[in-house]
Amino acid sequence: MSLNTDFQNMMLENAQILGVTDFKGGWDRVWSTLTSSAPGLEMAMNIIGVILIVAAILSYLWQHRKGSGWGNGTAIIIGAAILGTALLAPAILFPLLLGVIDWLIAFVVNLGEDPLSQ
Repeated sequence: MSLNTDFQNMMLENAQILGVTDFKGGWDRVWSTLTSSAPGLEMAMNIIGVILIVAAILSYLWQHRKGSGWGNGTAIIIGAAILGTALLAPAILFPLLLGVIDWLIAFVVNLGEDPLSQ
């Protein structure tokens, strides 16, 4: 967990140094506003996410047991697993992705600058 936090902080610092974007900071403000206005929101999202992931795994195992393989209804299982994962990790997954986007934008913008001008 601290590795992800350190990586997120490093990316955010790099983006803020260049002054390009702050998508992660914006998401942090939105998420803190949502969780402070609805205290049970994060817990409800975690419960729903766990239920979706467990249902997707059990459904996959049941289909595999019946011998239907990956053909019938697999898109629904994968969709449920992705949605469950997204519901489980809005405090980790979204800031990490936005931090990567911030870092990539800062990197691309920094490519066009002259290193000798500093």
